[in-house]
Amino acid sequence: MFTYQFLFIAVISQAARSALAISCYPKTLVNKAECHEAIKQIVYREDSRLGTESKHFGYEFKDCSIILRNPNGASPYVNNLSADSYPECCEQFILNYCETAAGGDYLDSDTSIQLNIGNSGKTPETKPYNSFFPFLQETCGLNQNAGKIQQEDCNTAYKSIPMSVEGQFLNDKNRATDRIAKEYKSCYVTIYTSDGSVLDATNGNIRPIFDKLVSKCGTQSGVVSIKDGARGKNGRVYMKIRNSRPCGEQVCN
Repeated sequence: MFTYQFLFIAVISQAARSALAISCYPKTLVNKAECHEAIKQIVYREDSRLGTESKHFGYEFKDCSIILRNPNGASPYVNNLSADSYPECCEQFILNYCETAAGGDYLDSDTSIQLNIGNSGKTPETKPYNSFFPFLQETCGLNQNAGKIQQEDCNTAYKSIPMSVEGQFLNDKNRATDRIAKEYKSCYVTIYTSDGSVLDATNGNIRPIFDKLVSKCGTQSGVVSIKDGARGKNGRVYMKIRNSRPCGEQVCN
């Protein structure tokens, strides 16, 4: 699941462009200094290129969030100083053009890469998914109108996940994937990467965290973020448990 629950508008103009065709969102105000700090958190490869594994990711600093989408796995250099060629440069153009407003644009160096600048999520439902939220800190009871979860059902659902001999999580076709979802009776378990990269996490690393999440949240829904286990340098792993009632019948967060 693509879980970037930030308060921003993700619509970018597809109009013909010269150097830039920036879309501004005047009703969403941002602080430039905070946005600079947010984008500085992007992790690059040792060769100063943007990694190809992370297909979408976000970072926040205080009230500013940045979202970068790279569905084709393009890999521009961070130190390519031609205008609008890498995220930091694109961010400066957006903020200078939109002034105090949020905005978005595609990078000229590769128009498959899209950068959006907006506000960080502030509600209790969005905070656990922010990049600054502490890893391994469980959040329980976010789902509303949800039935109770039986812990034994969660354990059974977890045990049904296919794994490699090394303990890496696999999909039902025994292939590496970015998302695992299993259901048993009252419990629905999901483990996924935040950036769409391959889930490299192993049972040996995840099982103790899962057991703690189930124990702490009891009969309620729960979510926890994990620093390691996503193949992409800008990804993290999320693990969630909830009642198996469809999300149309309960409010899923």
